Amino acid sequence: MRLESLNQSNIVDGNSLTAWKDISPNSILNGANQLTPSTVSSAITYLQSSINKIPAIKFNGSSKLSIANLSQGASSQATVFLVIKLNYTPNSTDYKTIFDGNSATFSFSIKSDAVQINMGDATPISTTYSTGFSNAGEYVIAVYFNGSNSKVFINNTTSAISTSDIASTGTNQLAGITIGANRSGANGFAGFISEVAIFNRVIKSTERKEIFNYFSKKYKIDITGV
Repeated sequence: MRLESLNQSNIVDGNSLTAWKDISPNSILNGANQLTPSTVSSAITYLQSSINKIPAIKFNGSSKLSIANLSQGASSQATVFLVIKLNYTPNSTDYKTIFDGNSATFSFSIKSDAVQINMGDATPISTTYSTGFSNAGEYVIAVYFNGSNSKVFINNTTSAISTSDIASTGTNQLAGITIGANRSGANGFAGFISEVAIFNRVIKSTERKEIFNYFSKKYKIDITGV
């Protein structure tokens, strides 16, 4: 996490978050793409020390950050990177949504033994994650939103988690963003989110590996075969 993405008044351990800003070059110059909570509260707070003692945003599972529309416009393809640490014990029944669109389903969710991608299809991709998510587990994740070619890469897997027998995950576009829950505020994630990086395209494997390596060094998270 980079502190310039936050309002100065928020950068005190335990303070409620009022905004999480996009610090890509175009957005930071124009002040665009600021995610905000529906209500400023202790549900989303600044944490001074999280993964590798680096700051993070703490979500307690009952709130979200969102922006209605991205200044760059909507995209039917995207690659999303997440650096997270769980603060709950996941089960094999309930999916928790970490990333979603704001006006139409474009989501990534997890449970203890699976991941799910949904772009609005009646049958979203849900695939077993054999290594499993655990309480206090630290993860670097890359999600490719690309219709039936959608994939998930996780730092401790040897290949992509994908399902080839589903015809489509839907045709929704990424127009806005919700982080920490689904766009309705349900299925909330409890834990720490240190990084969210979004590309409006499917990135190349060489780019993915470079980004994984960067996050591995920054957060001291082991990377295997991604």
